[in-house]
Amino acid sequence: MKRLIIFAAGALVAASALAENNDAAAPAADVAAVSSSLEDLRLNIELKVGTNVENREVVGESAAFGPEVPKIVAWTRVSGANQPVQITHIWKRDGKTVATVPLNIQSASYRTFSRRTVAGEPGAWSVDVIDPIGKVVARKEFTVEP
Repeated sequence: MKRLIIFAAGALVAASALAENNDAAAPAADVAAVSSSLEDLRLNIELKVGTNVENREVVGESAAFGPEVPKIVAWTRVSGANQPVQITHIWKRDGKTVATVPLNIQSASYRTFSRRTVAGEPGAWSVDVIDPIGKVVARKEFTVEP
Protein backbone atom coordinates (compact mmCIF):
# COMPACT_ATOMS: atom_id res chain seq x y z
CA MET A 1 0.00 0.00 0.00
CA LYS A 2 2.87 2.35 0.87
CA ARG A 3 4.39 1.81 -2.64
CA LEU A 4 1.05 2.57 -4.27
CA ILE A 5 0.75 5.89 -2.42
CA ILE A 6 4.35 6.88 -3.37
CA PHE A 7 3.70 5.91 -6.99
CA ALA A 8 0.46 7.92 -7.10
CA ALA A 9 2.13 10.97 -5.55
CA GLY A 10 4.97 10.76 -8.08
CA ALA A 11 2.53 10.51 -10.99
CA LEU A 12 0.63 13.54 -9.71
CA VAL A 13 3.83 15.63 -9.46
CA ALA A 14 4.90 14.57 -12.98
CA ALA A 15 1.50 15.41 -14.47
CA SER A 16 1.56 18.81 -12.77
CA ALA A 17 5.03 19.57 -14.16
CA LEU A 18 3.96 18.57 -17.66
CA ALA A 19 0.92 20.82 -17.48
CA GLU A 20 3.07 23.81 -16.40
CA ASN A 21 5.61 23.28 -19.22
CA ASN A 22 3.13 22.73 -22.05
CA ASP A 23 4.37 24.99 -24.89
CA ALA A 24 1.45 23.98 -27.11
CA ALA A 25 -0.73 26.41 -25.21
CA ALA A 26 1.47 29.43 -26.12
CA PRO A 27 -0.67 32.40 -27.10
CA ALA A 28 -0.98 33.11 -30.81
CA ALA A 29 0.14 36.69 -30.15
CA ASP A 30 3.56 35.43 -28.98
CA VAL A 31 3.99 33.37 -32.15
CA ALA A 32 2.96 36.34 -34.31
CA ALA A 33 5.46 38.61 -32.52
CA VAL A 34 8.34 36.20 -33.14
CA SER A 35 7.32 35.78 -36.79
CA SER A 36 7.07 39.55 -37.25
CA SER A 37 10.51 40.16 -35.73
CA LEU A 38 12.06 37.57 -38.07
CA GLU A 39 10.43 39.18 -41.08
CA ASP A 40 11.90 42.54 -40.00
CA LEU A 41 15.44 41.12 -40.18
CA ARG A 42 17.55 42.84 -42.79
CA LEU A 43 20.38 40.35 -43.15
CA ASN A 44 23.25 41.21 -45.45
CA ILE A 45 24.73 38.02 -46.86
CA GLU A 46 28.05 37.44 -48.61
CA LEU A 47 28.55 33.91 -49.97
CA LYS A 48 31.73 32.46 -51.45
CA VAL A 49 32.82 28.94 -52.39
CA GLY A 50 36.41 27.76 -52.25
CA THR A 51 38.72 25.01 -51.14
CA ASN A 52 39.27 25.98 -47.50
CA VAL A 53 38.96 28.62 -44.80
CA GLU A 54 42.09 30.24 -43.38
CA ASN A 55 42.12 33.11 -40.90
CA ARG A 56 38.30 33.23 -41.13
CA GLU A 57 38.37 33.91 -44.89
CA VAL A 58 37.73 31.59 -47.84
CA VAL A 59 40.72 30.53 -49.94
CA GLY A 60 40.81 28.87 -53.36
CA GLU A 61 37.66 30.70 -54.48
CA SER A 62 36.51 29.58 -57.93
CA ALA A 63 33.50 28.80 -60.12
CA ALA A 64 35.04 25.50 -61.33
CA PHE A 65 36.95 22.87 -59.39
CA GLY A 66 39.00 20.02 -60.82
CA PRO A 67 38.84 16.35 -59.82
CA GLU A 68 41.86 16.83 -57.52
CA VAL A 69 39.78 18.98 -55.13
CA PRO A 70 38.36 16.68 -52.43
CA LYS A 71 36.15 19.19 -50.58
CA ILE A 72 34.43 22.50 -51.21
CA VAL A 73 33.69 25.11 -48.55
CA ALA A 74 30.66 27.42 -48.64
CA TRP A 75 31.67 30.48 -46.60
CA THR A 76 29.08 33.03 -45.49
CA ARG A 77 29.42 36.43 -43.86
CA VAL A 78 26.20 37.62 -42.22
CA SER A 79 25.68 41.16 -40.97
CA GLY A 80 22.62 42.89 -39.64
CA ALA A 81 21.37 40.14 -37.33
CA ASN A 82 19.92 42.04 -34.37
CA GLN A 83 19.28 38.75 -32.54
CA PRO A 84 20.66 35.21 -32.72
CA VAL A 85 19.22 33.52 -35.82
CA GLN A 86 19.75 30.40 -37.87
CA ILE A 87 20.53 30.31 -41.58
CA THR A 88 20.79 27.16 -43.66
CA HIS A 89 23.15 26.08 -46.42
CA ILE A 90 21.41 23.90 -48.99
CA TRP A 91 23.93 22.00 -51.14
CA LYS A 92 22.65 20.78 -54.53
CA ARG A 93 24.22 18.63 -57.22
CA ASP A 94 22.58 18.65 -60.65
CA GLY A 95 19.52 20.31 -59.12
CA LYS A 96 18.99 17.72 -56.37
CA THR A 97 19.50 18.52 -52.70
CA VAL A 98 22.38 16.51 -51.26
CA ALA A 99 22.86 18.25 -47.90
CA THR A 100 21.08 20.66 -45.59
CA VAL A 101 23.28 22.36 -43.00
CA PRO A 102 21.77 24.62 -40.30
CA LEU A 103 24.18 27.31 -39.06
CA ASN A 104 23.66 29.45 -35.96
CA ILE A 105 24.44 33.16 -36.27
CA GLN A 106 25.39 34.51 -32.85
CA SER A 107 26.11 38.21 -33.43
CA ALA A 108 25.41 41.19 -35.70
CA SER A 109 28.52 40.44 -37.79
CA TYR A 110 29.34 36.77 -38.11
CA ARG A 111 31.21 34.41 -40.43
CA THR A 112 30.43 30.74 -40.76
CA PHE A 113 30.87 27.92 -43.26
CA SER A 114 29.88 24.42 -44.20
CA ARG A 115 31.94 21.86 -46.08
CA ARG A 116 31.00 19.16 -48.58
CA THR A 117 33.06 16.29 -50.00
CA VAL A 118 32.84 16.47 -53.80
CA ALA A 119 35.55 13.98 -54.80
CA GLY A 120 34.11 11.60 -57.38
CA GLU A 121 30.93 13.68 -57.72
CA PRO A 122 31.32 15.82 -60.86
CA GLY A 123 28.45 17.98 -62.01
CA ALA A 124 26.71 21.31 -61.68
CA TRP A 125 26.66 22.29 -58.01
CA SER A 126 25.08 25.13 -56.06
CA VAL A 127 24.78 26.34 -52.50
CA ASP A 128 21.75 28.33 -51.36
CA VAL A 129 21.63 30.37 -48.17
CA ILE A 130 18.17 30.25 -46.60
CA ASP A 131 17.19 32.90 -44.04
CA PRO A 132 15.21 32.18 -40.84
CA ILE A 133 11.84 32.58 -42.61
CA GLY A 134 12.75 30.20 -45.46
CA LYS A 135 13.68 32.70 -48.17
CA VAL A 136 16.70 32.13 -50.45
CA VAL A 137 18.95 35.13 -49.79
CA ALA A 138 22.09 34.04 -51.67
CA ARG A 139 23.14 31.43 -54.20
CA LYS A 140 26.51 30.40 -55.60
CA GLU A 141 26.79 28.03 -58.56
CA PHE A 142 29.95 26.14 -59.48
CA THR A 143 31.05 23.03 -61.32
CA VAL A 144 33.07 20.04 -60.27
CA GLU A 145 34.85 18.62 -63.27
CA PRO A 146 35.25 14.88 -63.90
